[in-house]
Amino acid sequence: MVLSLLFCAASLAQQPPATVSYTTVAKPVGAVLQDLSKLTNLKLEAKPAASREIVIVSVHAAPTQAVLDHIAMATSCEWTKTGDTLLLQPSDAIRGKEEGQELAARTKKVADMIATKVKGLTPPKSSASSTTPDIASIQAADPDNRAITLLLKGVDPSVLASMGPGERVVFASNNVTSMQHPLPSDAASIVADWIAAHNKQVQSMPNISSQLPPGLPKEFTDMIMERTRPVSEAPFKALLIAQEMPIIGTLQLTLRVYGNKGNVIIQGQSFLDDSFLTRVGELTGQSKPPAPTKPVGNTPIVYSADSKALIAVLAGVNPTQPQVKVIPADLRQKLLHPEVQDPLSYVVSDAYLSTAKARNLQLVADVPDSTFGQSGVLGAVMGVRSWKTVEAVESDWSSGDSVLKTTDGQFTVIKPALPVRARAERLDRGSMAELIAAGEAKRMPSLDDICAFALQNDPPGSNPVTMTYALLFVQSLTSQSMQGAFVDWNMLRFYGTLSPEQKQSLRTGGTISFQTLNEGQRNLAGRVVFGSTAKISIQSDKPSSKDFMMKTISMFLSADKDFRQEPTELLPNGLTASTTLSSSVTEEPVVYTVGQNKSMNFGALGPQELAMFDLIKEGPLAAAAGNVQMPASGLLGHRMNMDLMFHLSPESVVEQRLSDCSFASDAQTVSLTNLPTDFRSMVDKELADLKSSTLAALLKFMPATAIHP
Repeated sequence: MVLSLLFCAASLAQQPPATVSYTTVAKPVGAVLQDLSKLTNLKLEAKPAASREIVIVSVHAAPTQAVLDHIAMATSCEWTKTGDTLLLQPSDAIRGKEEGQELAARTKKVADMIATKVKGLTPPKSSASSTTPDIASIQAADPDNRAITLLLKGVDPSVLASMGPGERVVFASNNVTSMQHPLPSDAASIVADWIAAHNKQVQSMPNISSQLPPGLPKEFTDMIMERTRPVSEAPFKALLIAQEMPIIGTLQLTLRVYGNKGNVIIQGQSFLDDSFLTRVGELTGQSKPPAPTKPVGNTPIVYSADSKALIAVLAGVNPTQPQVKVIPADLRQKLLHPEVQDPLSYVVSDAYLSTAKARNLQLVADVPDSTFGQSGVLGAVMGVRSWKTVEAVESDWSSGDSVLKTTDGQFTVIKPALPVRARAERLDRGSMAELIAAGEAKRMPSLDDICAFALQNDPPGSNPVTMTYALLFVQSLTSQSMQGAFVDWNMLRFYGTLSPEQKQSLRTGGTISFQTLNEGQRNLAGRVVFGSTAKISIQSDKPSSKDFMMKTISMFLSADKDFRQEPTELLPNGLTASTTLSSSVTEEPVVYTVGQNKSMNFGALGPQELAMFDLIKEGPLAAAAGNVQMPASGLLGHRMNMDLMFHLSPESVVEQRLSDCSFASDAQTVSLTNLPTDFRSMVDKELADLKSSTLAALLKFMPATAIHP
């Protein structure tokens, strides 16, 4: 091995010991090498590209050279020598091979999911005693799901497997643009059969309009009724659109068909992986849950005091246990510094080290952040795949779902099952520490702080570590305001790359021409316009900008009316030089509230957020709202909202909202029940708007509702 030659090159005075014993909780590999340098008399360092790897090590009287070899093996790195220093650096050969293997594995997984959907079109017959159809039978009978599944049979699974966070892929039946991929040649017949099945289904349906509760906004009822009307117009072009759904953990698939005039004549939806629907069915009694697995052993995991405290804290953010838990002061200090006390050093490390001790393993593990949510901290709280025993950890290692276990001689090596994705999704601990520190200093991080974080990290929904720290300390990372609740992560990145002059122009209601953007900025703008969260609005339609519930619904149930709302049709060759970005700026007061001992950050509550609390307190969710321990007071601050519009054509725009909160060093403390007069008037106006919204209309027809219009 190369490393053995490096050992031979070491001077006699620095000759390392033959064996080494060392145990550590999760740390960056660079910090681990610093520890080992002291134990081995070797100068060990990691290049920055390698030092992001987080490793857990437990070795006892193990050959020194073998320990270093297996650290390189776990991290997909190699050793080189610079002077008298042994340098750990990424191996281009190994990581290049991993990229190919990972794409092949993801492609096979997508192909398997498609095969499962195809098989599901003919589900086994339900039990004769069953009076309620199960989820599988419902999916098989759904014309939308059938058409989408049959189209999926002919698409290239590697295209779907190559999708990254926030991306969107479009397949077309004909007139395929440069921004689209082709559908199979039988797409036209599949679409024709789908339309025929749809028409047959709606003809046998009762009159939906008579069953809808009165008082619903027209925009909502139009969306519902559009899906229950027969199709009489001939199809001209069909699009199959795939976009990531991070919360659900699968791809949402939308099939949309246009007529000769470019209008949408029919559309439907399904998902690539229907297993989450089965889980929903188990909860609602529509599917039979699997038999519980029998325990394979009961060797306990020894959890540290910090791990036990963290589990107790996270129980406070469990939706089924809304009571907020106080973060112990010493644990809070550690959580504030993830670059010092790694997030994986708690429950995940305890589980791995307990297993290594119980089984007498020489363990070297490069642990992905996904274990924090899949089987670590959040798993222990939520009871999902939780590690309660050593045997459960071993089962997880063997499953290959999140990590791969390799036995190499005396060593057990654990590395991510998808190492390329794990490296891409790894939270940058230093940037999270900086973001938390900015929030601590300013009460909330600024928009610039959040954008700087976004440039170094994937969206919170793709990483359970990021999501957990955001929920505990930086809630504005996931939602800046109700209107900006679904801000595109790439929009934050785009704004973060703008010059001070460009930012100032937008903050004062100015306009930016795309001709003034550099290549990197144009690429990020393209990800916003063509990404999974972008919704193109037609200005002449004057969509409701206040009804956030309609915005939420339209994100999950596509409500496009014609080709002008489909970016790959509107812009067949990508963004053009005529594209502009304009800004409309509004200002409003906010009150910054936190829970006990800063245990749960409620963030900045503006007029709309406070109006929402008032609305809920009057309705059927009042009991649940009463369980949330809202603080009685908070600090008065200010929020600047930029409503940004990418002008793609004279009528088509993509809207985004970015918000920036600020608080004076001597900010006034105000009571939430006795706000300043102007602030209270704004809340009352928002409450009046909410009472005429889709949400209020739906709440009226829930049990025990008492909304007073």
